[in-house]
Amino acid sequence: MTYGTLIKYQNNFKLHVLFKDTIVFESELIRNNITFYNEEIQVRSSITYFLLDKDREAINKILVDTTIVASTDTIAITDYSDANKVYRLYFYIAGTVVIVMILLMILD
Repeated sequence: MTYGTLIKYQNNFKLHVLFKDTIVFESELIRNNITFYNEEIQVRSSITYFLLDKDREAINKILVDTTIVASTDTIAITDYSDANKVYRLYFYIAGTVVIVMILLMILD
């Protein structure tokens, strides 16, 4: 449930969530009745959420259970799983090209 700027004047913390995870994150917050405020500040391709300190443990459980990559202001966001997918695709393409070239050399 969003309560706008009321959260900003209570004991809170900011959490940056990647764009790709925002729908899952917000639905989990709503399902667990956790109040939040989303200012949609775009920082490092993420959305900033203001969350109450009292909900910190429940939010941590949500992040762990859903494997959402999030960060605070002091810890930068890094999603290594996306980079690994790109590297894997690169090696598949490179391997395919090498195999095709070897087959062409053998057939000549």
